[in-house]
Amino acid sequence: MLLNFIHKEKLITNRTLFIAYFILNTYRFYISYCYFLILIIFLVSYLI
Repeated sequence: MLLNFIHKEKLITNRTLFIAYFILNTYRFYISYCYFLILIIFLVSYLI
């Protein structure tokens, strides 16, 4: 019974870590994408 509970807790923790990791990666992607966009806009406005 206790072992089953520990296993379930471990699963929940793993899932939470996976979701957190996924969110972090998506967030990082969006930050780099926005940074890239701002850089392009800055270069275009500088050239014009």
